[in-house]
Amino acid sequence: FLWMQFFVGITATVALIGLVRILPAIGFEAGLTEYFGGEGYNGGFGRDLGARDWAKISLIYLAVPLGIMGAPVLLMGASFPFVQAVIARDVETLGRRTGLLLFMNTCGNVAGTLLSGFVLIDLFGTAGTYRILTATIAIVGFGAVLLAPVRRTKLVHGSLAVVLVGVTLVASPSNQRLWSFMHGVPDPDLVVAEDHSCVTTLKYTDDGQANLHINGSGQNGHPFDDFHVLIGTLPLLVQDDPERALAIGFGAGSTTFAMLQDTRLDDVTTVELCGGAYELGDHLASEGRRDFQRMKADPRYVAKVGDGRKHLLTVDDRYDVVTVDTLRPTSAFSGSLYSTEFYKLVDRRLHDSGVVAQWIPTIRTLNTISEVFPHVVLLRVDSYNEGALFVLASRSPILFDRAALIERFARTPQESYTPPQRERLETFLRDAPLFCVRNGERLTGIATRHKNNDLRPRDEYFLNNDDAPDLATGGCR
Repeated sequence: FLWMQFFVGITATVALIGLVRILPAIGFEAGLTEYFGGEGYNGGFGRDLGARDWAKISLIYLAVPLGIMGAPVLLMGASFPFVQAVIARDVETLGRRTGLLLFMNTCGNVAGTLLSGFVLIDLFGTAGTYRILTATIAIVGFGAVLLAPVRRTKLVHGSLAVVLVGVTLVASPSNQRLWSFMHGVPDPDLVVAEDHSCVTTLKYTDDGQANLHINGSGQNGHPFDDFHVLIGTLPLLVQDDPERALAIGFGAGSTTFAMLQDTRLDDVTTVELCGGAYELGDHLASEGRRDFQRMKADPRYVAKVGDGRKHLLTVDDRYDVVTVDTLRPTSAFSGSLYSTEFYKLVDRRLHDSGVVAQWIPTIRTLNTISEVFPHVVLLRVDSYNEGALFVLASRSPILFDRAALIERFARTPQESYTPPQRERLETFLRDAPLFCVRNGERLTGIATRHKNNDLRPRDEYFLNNDDAPDLATGGCR
């Protein structure tokens, strides 16, 4: 039993070594880097999968997880009968001792989960937590050595255990190496901020772009692109006198930064689940990036770590603008941020003339927003991802007076944007086509399969979903 526990820790770390060090050394680096450093299957699996696609799916979702977790999990399960055999010797106390064993096993599982998930990963990262757990479990191996009946056996087994633990701990990758490998870049090109919520990283490119990744998925970056700046800017510009704004999701900071450039606002609150995003923002500020330095110095900037939906549920505040820029809808557990119930909650936290702004990743997202809000305007930014869409929605009419928009935008500080970006943004405000999705009329007839609900987040389960039809849209004045 003790030796099995010993090898639980050893095999767990050896599996990590095999993935990060051994597989790349024997010729698998290109394939692994292509997957881990790319978008993976964020966009779905597709409908016409070939043999090569299934081979990749089998590798990533079967072979790699089995290689990392198979041996430790097998050893943990195989060791349980040994303990059961010990307590089964006395029939009279079998029930009580079996209950105690299961109770202790449950307590150990819960304690280990809480300790690793909320303490060790925060302090030492994933790779450091592996080392600590391996070293801790190794103690029971030395207990097995002490129980050996022959002195020579103790010496041989003890020496082997020491060598095995030492080699495993020395060969295990650092946290920086682990996540650099997972992102497909050299160590110096990645900045890691890991805590119990997320692995948040910055990948640098040769042209100075710092791209944000959350749990391996690429997000936006810095310098800020026009698309995310407009999501933060436009919902404020369409209002006469906005005072308070809420950004659900900080990400790379672009929408929060854009809202802070409107001097009419009294405060801008940001709620971000991945606290490491703020840490990376501080890192970019320390590099001398003025956008983040100005954001940190702005007294109106309020940064909170937490769940955006919980924030909406627990505060009584009302906002003039709410922007939503969170995880992709195909991500696990994303359903509660793209559902009818979520948008109804957002609506309750808006003033009557308040506006919510969000990117539109799927037609279901647009359908769901349009079902909740009676006034919905869709805009397209051709310069971003070949025509990315975002939406403005409100319970009141959205007045898109282009002259007023440009006049209000002109009041933003000149240092907020570079001259080329300012010119592009002004051109967008002057010329961008609008598409009316709703203009106050009642919207009916959206089938359940074409929208998202809390209990049926269809976009989250993208594998077997049919594409939802487009809504009919017309030009807005």
